Amino acid sequence: MSLLRRWFDPIRSSWFYQKPSRQAVLPTENGLSIYLRLDDVYSYLAVQQLSQLDEILSDELKPLKIIISHTASEPPNSMTHEEWQHYCLNDAKILANQH
Repeated sequence: MSLLRRWFDPIRSSWFYQKPSRQAVLPTENGLSIYLRLDDVYSYLAVQQLSQLDEILSDELKPLKIIISHTASEPPNSMTHEEWQHYCLNDAKILANQH
């Protein structure tokens, strides 16, 4: 194995093991927070499940806090705002039929 390959091999590289990582467990002392966006299809699906989620949450994770963002994200892939809205509505229709 060449020295260059060994240097950049993530399994053997010390950089791979020393890089910072995300928290394994998120703090839940103040309850569980759910962030929703008004232009997000998956947020609409999550809203439909909130009552069920509140029922099955353990007492350690309560209260369930809902935070709604009023700012829209930028449309991806150089779409216009109208194209992105149309895409989201079509996606929502498909997801609604699946669930």
